[in-house]
Amino acid sequence: MGFVSNGNGITFWAMPVKQYPEMDVVLADEFRDGNVPAQMAPLTVAQAAFAAAPKTVTSYYYRGDSACHEKGLLRWLLNEKREDGPGGFIGLAISARMSEALHTAILEVPESGWKAYGKPEPDVDRECAEVVFVSNEELEPQGAKPLRYVAIRLRKRQGGLFADGSSVLHFAVLSNIWDWEPVKLVEWHREKAGTYTQFLHRQRWPSTTSDISALPKLPTLPFSRGDGFRGLPKVCVRYNLSICLPSCRS
Repeated sequence: MGFVSNGNGITFWAMPVKQYPEMDVVLADEFRDGNVPAQMAPLTVAQAAFAAAPKTVTSYYYRGDSACHEKGLLRWLLNEKREDGPGGFIGLAISARMSEALHTAILEVPESGWKAYGKPEPDVDRECAEVVFVSNEELEPQGAKPLRYVAIRLRKRQGGLFADGSSVLHFAVLSNIWDWEPVKLVEWHREKAGTYTQFLHRQRWPSTTSDISALPKLPTLPFSRGDGFRGLPKVCVRYNLSICLPSCRS
């Protein structure tokens, strides 16, 4: 049994949710004010998610977007003797924040190194490749193997352009999983996309800020430990029941 924690958030209240995608249930959530950056202290909710995992779980994995590219969280995940969490290896795949040095390394990848991944699309080529890159962030524990970087390249066909006016976009995923091929790693990492939107959809919440009036009543600042705050986890409980018990989906 493998545990996968998947980090996503919404922009207006930034309530990160950690999910167990194989069962598609929510393990932990954290209610935040809208002016809190997504990269602000992500470790707390990650620790809560791992703590909520069933005792039958024997292997652990974590994947997330670039908001999870945060020193405190990464050092905790990479430390096999971590405090307030399970001991041993936690495999991770996180969207890397793009730096000039990383982008330069991606541009140096030979054409033969790129491999297609994902389902074919009519107007975009999706490719990934191993990148020779060592960050100066010093995230790894002393004596640990350096993190792995896998580049992602999106190319418009037939002279098409992306919204920013470019015909090619580059991204990267950092990971400590070295025994997976780049295609497998990227496809697994990309499976996290849409899980939070699905959570909102099942709660009949809007997935954008276009219709905030449709949201249920939530606590206002200053946050208190009143009924509104305590009631928020019930949303996750209801969602989990709807996944595990089909009769609860209505």
